[in-house]
Amino acid sequence: MNKYPNGHWLGILTDIEIALPQLLRQRDSWNSVYVDYEEPVVERLWMQYGNYRISLHKIHVPTTKSALFHPHPWPSAMRIVNGVYRMDVGYGEGSVPPPVMATILLPAGSTYEMADPDGWHSVSPVSRATYTVMVTGKPWKRESPKSSNTLRTLTDAEREHLFEIFSSYYSE
Repeated sequence: MNKYPNGHWLGILTDIEIALPQLLRQRDSWNSVYVDYEEPVVERLWMQYGNYRISLHKIHVPTTKSALFHPHPWPSAMRIVNGVYRMDVGYGEGSVPPPVMATILLPAGSTYEMADPDGWHSVSPVSRATYTVMVTGKPWKRESPKSSNTLRTLTDAEREHLFEIFSSYYSE
């Protein structure tokens, strides 16, 4: 019997969130990257956890009007931990952005999954940075935007800030 008959990735996210208090104490196990090749800028801590990758994000408010509308190269589920973001959603094959078919405002506590390779979205924090947890699976054979630049790792201060935010939300 499938443990997650509906909302498969949301179930995986919930299970991983149960483990997060302990995982957040293993600070040397987390990698980092500062994603700034498109808007919005994202500070990311990430670690491999079995067959999944866990990512903790600080998503900055875009300085331009448009956020990157993109498909994910892997199945995923997200939780908004702190803040609010606007998400545009679309659906289409290939690398040409499809029309936006829905716009949603997602406050803290919201969850969603992207479980189809042809799902597209963009996220834009509304008034201040938004913090999210994302769990991803094995990559699909799917084109998605990539940076041609080398992305830097987070500074010690940026890493510490993310650990503080997520540890305050995921405490035992």
